[in-house]
Parts: sequence; C-alpha cells; structure tokens
Amino acid sequence: MRHILARVGCCIVGQSAELVPADRVLYALRDVTATVDSLPLITASILSKKAVERLSALVLDVKFGGAALYPTQESARELAQSLVAVGTQLGMRTAALLTRMEQPLGRAVGNALEVLEALECLGGRGPPDLRHLVTALGGVLLWQCGMAAGAEQGRERLARALDDGSALRTFEAMLGAQGVPPDTARGLCAGTPAQRRQLLGEAKVCEELPAPQEGWVQQVRALPLARVLHRLGAGRARAGDPVNPRVGAELLVGTGEHLRAAGPAPPVRCPRCPPGAPLRQRLAAAAAVAGAAAAGWLYLRRQKERQRLSRRLGDLRALAPSRGDFQLRDTEGGRERSKADFLGRWVLLYFGFTHCPDVCPEELEKLSRAVELLESDPALPPVQPLFVTVDPERDDAAALRRYLRDFHPRLLGLTGGPRQVREAAAAFGVYVSAGPRDADGDYAVDHSVLTFLLDPDGAVRDCYGRSRHGRGGTEQ
Repeated sequence: MRHILARVGCCIVGQSAELVPADRVLYALRDVTATVDSLPLITASILSKKAVERLSALVLDVKFGGAALYPTQESARELAQSLVAVGTQLGMRTAALLTRMEQPLGRAVGNALEVLEALECLGGRGPPDLRHLVTALGGVLLWQCGMAAGAEQGRERLARALDDGSALRTFEAMLGAQGVPPDTARGLCAGTPAQRRQLLGEAKVCEELPAPQEGWVQQVRALPLARVLHRLGAGRARAGDPVNPRVGAELLVGTGEHLRAAGPAPPVRCPRCPPGAPLRQRLAAAAAVAGAAAAGWLYLRRQKERQRLSRRLGDLRALAPSRGDFQLRDTEGGRERSKADFLGRWVLLYFGFTHCPDVCPEELEKLSRAVELLESDPALPPVQPLFVTVDPERDDAAALRRYLRDFHPRLLGLTGGPRQVREAAAAFGVYVSAGPRDADGDYAVDHSVLTFLLDPDGAVRDCYGRSRHGRGGTEQ
C-alpha cells in the first residue's frame, strides 16, 4: 500500500483481517450493546483509523436527511463539530462539510452503475451535483494540504484535473498498481460506455418502469429506492452476505422534470428476475410525482391555486416595478448592471453563493433545465437567467465565472460590494445571514432559496421555492 502511494499517489483499501482488524470487533460490540449511534463512539471509530495513518489533513462529508443516519442538519452538525474538534486535537487539519442525503447523488444507484458514473466524472463529464460535491470536498483538502491558496483555488485545480484527463489517467495507474489487468484498466478508463458496461458486467434483466400518472417529479427519495435495491441483492442483510454489483437503478428523470403517463421512471437492473408487484410499487413510490387525480379534486385544487396566486401576486406587487432593483457588476467585463438593463426581457433571478455544497447547485441545475425547456419552444420569448451572489467576500467576478460555467451558458453572474449585495437581497425580501467562521476562516451563508420571475417591464411576477423549479415552474 505504501509503495503504491509513493508511486501513484493514491490507492483504495478496505478493512480486513490484516488491516485494522479491531475495527470490525468494536463495531460488533456496538451493535450488540445498542450503541451504533453513540456520538463519541462514532467519532472514535472514524478518527482512530485516520490518526493511525498519521494524516496531515482530513475532509469529512457529513450527511443529513431522510437517507442519512442524522435526519436533521442540527444533529449532523453536532457530529461534524465533534469530528473536527477531536481530529484537530490529534494533530490533523480537519474540516467537515454538511451535505444533504434526501435524494440519490447523481443519476445512478448500485455498485457497477455508480462505478460507471464515477468514471464519467473522472473524465470531466457526469452529473453536475456529483462533480460539484467532488470538487468542493477535494478543494478544501488541497487547501488544507497547502497545495492551493484557498478552497476555491483547490476546487479549480481539481476541476482542471477532471477536464484535462489527468484524474482519469491517475485512476488507471492506480488500478494497474493494485493488480487490475492492463487491458481491463485501459478499457474502463478509455473505453466506450458499452465497453465499460461489458467489463463491469450487466444485469440479465433490465425493466423500465412507466410512470403511473402524468405530472412533475417533486422528489426522488433515496431511502425507499435503496431498500428496494437491497432486496434485489445490491446490499447485505448481514455480514458475509454476497453483494451482486450488477443490481441497480438508473434515474431517467430528475426533480422538476415532467412525466407523461407511461413515460420513463427509474429502470431497475436485476440479474435474476424483474421486481415483483410489491417491489415495483415501492420503487414507484420512491419518486414523488404530482400528477392527475379525480376531476373533482383537480377542480378544488385549481380553485385553491387561483386564490393562492391572487394573494401571491398581491404580495409581489410590493416588489414591482419600483422595488426589487439592484446595482451590481456582471461577470462579463465587470459591467455595472441594474434591473433597467434587462427591461424588455423575461428574467429568472436566483440568489445564492458558490461555496454552497448542495442546495445552490441543485437549484441552478433546475433553473438551467427550465431555461432550456423554454428555449425549445420557438413561440416563447427568450428568458435571461441571472445568479446574484449573497457572499461578495468570496464571490468576485472571476469566482462566479468559474462556478457558473457548469450550468446554462447564458447564466450571468452578478456581484458587488457587501453593501450593494445586501441592498439587492433586501430589495427582493431575501434573507441572508453568514454563519460563524471556523478555525480556518471558512463559513456558510444561510439564505432564502427563491428564484424570481421578472416580466419585460421589470415587475416581479412570481417566485419559486425548491419544489417549483424545472418543468413545473416553466409551465406556471
């Protein structure tokens, strides 16, 4: 292992009878004493192995949400603070990022399918949310190791390594060093998607599940999906059980996308047989779809929606056209911009910040998808997407340009001084609060998650929360 680290720079290892054998014994003791979720023991289990390795720096991805051990951000923060405090006391530069685990990361679930998606990411492609998380975590690590001036510079360096192919070449070298035959390593890293699937093995049965009704995908719940795939053989019920790497699911639709009845839902890959009716129903339930129902229910829903919209438009009149203005600089040459520069065009405007680990990338991906849907209809007028930072200290024009290139090509970033950004947020009624700084000076920014729709006269016609982006927001 040390030889591979010295020669290649990385390796992948797991607990075994020869490597940290006590870890399995201690976990078994926690299991029988009902202390699996004990915060001190979790901290000790995670950090003991890192301390023995004599790490100089450590970055931890602490998950929270419906599919995580900790359901709330507050409970996950307690674990993160414990890990950072103890890791620092052990002499490691330790940082932790809190990220959501409500929905699957990327579009693939299952061992072989996730390897395929990871290879796509290593090659500079793959789902934006996966790429963003990888570069965010790695950027902090490079900064802590002194290989980057800051977390943002570290993220840029990692993004370049993904895009220029050097990350994939290093992965291929690691595979060879760890005993993978050269032809197999080369096929995985340089082969076509079909060749990669052949090397990793494909399920004998692949069933595409049709959507039970028309509607918009509100959420893809990770936990029910994982439970179904576990039943099909993708995971273990007890230690020693075999895992079938070919079992998995590919998500053909994502949050905010439109589904037609009998349209595609997540396909299931199973080596033996397609899922039975109970499992099929549970898998369909993993995707929360807002769709058609009885005519009477639809009528009442529409009536309530009209009343809600009437009240909403009344509230929004306070923002338009005299309010909801801004005086900021764009990312294209630092040109001064105000709302007047966009009169005559429809505008979708989102407030966020580039160091956000999960929410902002998800919202910008949905905003980009909505703009693409509008562009696909030549009868509709063009829409200008705007991103206004709520973190002017770190988000200068250069940082915004680098961040936004992963989203819609016409997405324009706006920044300014602290007072200008604060006034812009206040003009739209957006809440912004920077959190406390850690020992390295890093911090998060809490803010309202809203996208505003401005009409050609500059009036705010509507605003969309997290559940109304994508096709749903586009239709409205």
